[in-house]
Amino acid sequence: MAGQVNITTPLPAALVGEAGGQVTNAGFQIDIEAVPVLRERLLAAIDHLREAGASGQQLTDLSPPGDDPASTVAVAGFVERAVGPTGSLSTTVDAAVSALTEVVARIDLAAARYRALDEEQADGLTTSLRRPG
Repeated sequence: MAGQVNITTPLPAALVGEAGGQVTNAGFQIDIEAVPVLRERLLAAIDHLREAGASGQQLTDLSPPGDDPASTVAVAGFVERAVGPTGSLSTTVDAAVSALTEVVARIDLAAARYRALDEEQADGLTTSLRRPG
């Protein structure tokens, strides 16, 4: 039977706010054998998000289609939603990448602790089996 790794990670600030600040962490368990697959999927998601963020950065090169004020304001608003300092695609992607990177780090730490404990227990069992009865 596979061992379980327990992971606890901080919730994003927006979710903490929705919970009235009473819930700040989330946790889950995963079979130790599933850790490499989960880790690879999270890293792939991080790469995908970074690509989306890079696409968002390209939107800063937009020019208004005309010289009229409406076009200028529309493009400025669109660029703000793409890369502005608050609530933009860029800040959302950065927050998601940061959160997933933290989850990967916590998975790595939990898996390393599990392996160390498993090795320690195996060494203890081997030592006890070698003792003369």
